[in-house]
Amino acid sequence: MAKAPAQKKLVYTVRRGDTLFTIAQRYKVLVRELKKWNELKGDAIQVGQQLVIYK
Repeated sequence: MAKAPAQKKLVYTVRRGDTLFTIAQRYKVLVRELKKWNELKGDAIQVGQQLVIYK
């Protein structure tokens, strides 16, 4: 059985007006994945915060 290709790791810097939902939409991932990858407990993010995204 062939292995799935490795996921590419991106680092996104949060900008003014961003939410987890809009970032998830932009990168076509789920909010719950963003939260898991970044060990976020709530929905609050801060401008300048770096988030890991796997594509």
